[in-house]
Amino acid sequence: MVYLCETKIDPKLTSVKGLSKIYGVGKSQSERILNSLGIQNRTPFGLIPKTEITRIKKIIERDLNVSSRLRQENSSIIKSLVKIRCYRGSRHRNRLPVRGQRTSTNARTQKKHRKS
Repeated sequence: MVYLCETKIDPKLTSVKGLSKIYGVGKSQSERILNSLGIQNRTPFGLIPKTEITRIKKIIERDLNVSSRLRQENSSIIKSLVKIRCYRGSRHRNRLPVRGQRTSTNARTQKKHRKS
């Protein structure tokens, strides 16, 4: 297992899929990072040398908000929305869908969370 940004990455995965496992890094960003370092997208993550992995780690830490920092930032944004009592904050507080979805027939997951 390779650990990168608080995430276990399976060495059998391709490099793009492996980087996409990190919270906050998607497919396009992982492709951009790998292209900047000259690593092919289909190489297994376990075959990438440790020097390249440290370079990937430095690029991610320098350019992106990932993992626990991103989760903390998202939760602070939601807390501020609740604090200023805007519409989106009230939807978050009541555990209802926030982005305009209907609730009469859909939003089962949000309703399930609301009951408990």
